Amino acid sequence: MGLPRIIPTLLVKNNYFYKGEKFKNHKYIGDPINIIKIFNDFLVDEILILDIDARAQNRVINKKFLSEISRYALMPFTVGGGIKNVDQADMIFSCGSEKISICSGIAENYRLIEQIKDKYGSQSIVACVDVKKNIFGNYNVYENNGNTKLKISLEEHLKNIINAGAGEILLTSIDKEGTKKGPDYNLIEKLVTYSKITNIYSGGVTKYQDMLEIVDKYKISLGIGAEFVFYGPRNGVLVSYLKQEQLEEIFKVFFKEN
Repeated sequence: MGLPRIIPTLLVKNNYFYKGEKFKNHKYIGDPINIIKIFNDFLVDEILILDIDARAQNRVINKKFLSEISRYALMPFTVGGGIKNVDQADMIFSCGSEKISICSGIAENYRLIEQIKDKYGSQSIVACVDVKKNIFGNYNVYENNGNTKLKISLEEHLKNIINAGAGEILLTSIDKEGTKKGPDYNLIEKLVTYSKITNIYSGGVTKYQDMLEIVDKYKISLGIGAEFVFYGPRNGVLVSYLKQEQLEEIFKVFFKEN
């Protein structure tokens, strides 16, 4: 089953960290090294770093940027951004990343997951899946930072990813992302129904009680963005994390029998 993880999710634009709402209106939150050092001080176990412009600009995340992150980060980190081949994955791993996140382009080349799995193992691959609800209440899969809708169902897409050998799935609700208005529980239900590998949900999770409830009921991990970088109704920038006693309680509910 593994361990429950509450993972700060950091978005990269122009080699700085930003945070948006519903994949839009991204706000600068600070210098990457300063933020990494703050998360070091909070004893964060893991972070997720995604370059949200890499795909659109037909490039991979910056090597020098990653090397700087690796120099200062005391925790394992996962990196995503424009990965289209094994050579690019090699570069990211060589910069100290424990895992890579494959986001846009998965549906065009599920074989890429197989190739990276064969070289580094399934545990090294986090497949990102971004979804948005349509007017009929169904979920559509998107890529390219939420700009391109795929002609594949969520269930089939997840099935293909799992069959290709990904070790984890990060499922993000575009409708909820950055809103701090609560998670999409129906989407979480679909995630745990369709996927029996390690699952991470992201989107709208704000209150600690939400985190506790999701981990308790669904036995999954969470990717958290806005809650750990914004503070108050005006979204002032303030980097934070859970207290040690909160993490201990999450561990307890994760492993208890329901």
